[in-house]
Amino acid sequence: MTVSLKELVWERLKKQGKLRKITLEDLALHSTPEKAWISVQGAVYDITEHVKRHAGWKCGCAVSELMAILRCLGTECTEEFLEIHSQHAIQRMQPYMIGELVPKEEAEKDAENKILNMPKCCLGILYLSSNRYDKLKSPVCGGFAKRLRPDDEPSQLTSESIPGGEFKYACLGYAAWDDEELKRAARRRTNPTDPVSLPYCEGLEIVSSAAISGRPELLTEGPGVRGASNSSRGSTPQSGEPTSTGIDSKHRPGRSYFPGMPGGDGQVPSEMDWDQFKTRFDRISKKIVAKMAQNASYMGTTIKKSWEQIMKEVTGGGGGGGGGSQHPD
Repeated sequence: MTVSLKELVWERLKKQGKLRKITLEDLALHSTPEKAWISVQGAVYDITEHVKRHAGWKCGCAVSELMAILRCLGTECTEEFLEIHSQHAIQRMQPYMIGELVPKEEAEKDAENKILNMPKCCLGILYLSSNRYDKLKSPVCGGFAKRLRPDDEPSQLTSESIPGGEFKYACLGYAAWDDEELKRAARRRTNPTDPVSLPYCEGLEIVSSAAISGRPELLTEGPGVRGASNSSRGSTPQSGEPTSTGIDSKHRPGRSYFPGMPGGDGQVPSEMDWDQFKTRFDRISKKIVAKMAQNASYMGTTIKKSWEQIMKEVTGGGGGGGGGSQHPD
């Protein structure tokens, strides 16, 4: 069976989660050369760049075609489009595909599902184990948990990993994770020893893993991890810092690197550089306090609005008729 280019692009966008559900109302908002969308055979195309480069702006012989395109902007125009274009022209349009035309109800339901599937964050302590990971269960948040907003910084979900096998992991501070991404990563594993993806953490990370050691360890910044030293980027390692051993850039080293450790053998030093630890702790604490302040502000605003609404109803300010509101003595 022959598969058209349109079907291939459609499936690719769908798998990537980039196939948008667009209503006629949304389509109508893009009816100018600066924001030029059209819908043909159920697909929606952003042809803004095509319109800008169209020969009709400079060549008189193509003006009629350009005018026909401009009349189609912001509409479902399969009939009109096919009157002046061939099926070959539709194939050439596939790189401009951005979504599918759907009823308003379907688009609203899709938007609700996207909100429910937004990544989550936790302020407190986050716990994840190999048992939960293998069973595709979410991490457990002991603290304040909420879903991220669509405009939150996505880079905070930078994924990291530890060697596979039995493990227990905790993040004390601020953590963020995408349930669906963690589940996809778990399904992609073909061997129990494959690396395990972890949530993003700003705080104190502790892991107990059979592949690392027989006891819990602090996970600090080291080669091949977020915030890694210059050695992971190919430059000269700093004194006392373990050198990279070719581990994947998103894979944690077999042992943790402790600030101030004397050698690169991965052993816990007798004396740690507590100044570096304090700097890291201060930075994390400020972020946690900022998040708490945001939550406190939100709670204060919500309580204020709720109290105003209660007082309005108690004093009769929200009702109609009568001789006005009476305030209690």
